[in-house]
Amino acid sequence: MVQIALLVAICFICYLVLCAVVVIRTGSTKGLRDVAAAIGGLRNILKLS
Repeated sequence: MVQIALLVAICFICYLVLCAVVVIRTGSTKGLRDVAAAIGGLRNILKLS
């Protein structure tokens, strides 16, 4: 059970780092919409499996 919580925490931290990198690289929050679309697409692919 601890492993699942740790995995979820690591995934969340990686998501936050990805969002931070996008904001730093683009200089604005406009790229976050693309991040949300990419994550949504990935979730749909995993849902179909």
